Amino acid sequence: MDNAARNRLKAALAHSDWTADALSNKLFGTATYVSRVTTGRIQDPSPTRLQAICDALEVDITFILTGRSSSPDREELINSLANAPESVISDVAEFVRQHGLVKK
Repeated sequence: MDNAARNRLKAALAHSDWTADALSNKLFGTATYVSRVTTGRIQDPSPTRLQAICDALEVDITFILTGRSSSPDREELINSLANAPESVISDVAEFVRQHGLVKK
């Protein structure tokens, strides 16, 4: 987890009704886990624990890790494409290429 992600997590915590210690106690039964993540003493928190923190703070883990938001519509589209046949994925990729929707 990089410093930018750590700062986004700190900001989410600051804008919540939680303290790091209270949230840690509620989620993990220890008073220090969240503060150790936000200070960088835990460099790579477990994905399961990070997701639990994000859920409690009502913030998207994608936003915390990347700074980019993910909408429910986008997530539904990505999940649908992930389960689509290869031919559908190829058709969508070709459509995106033809319409200039690919970053160069």
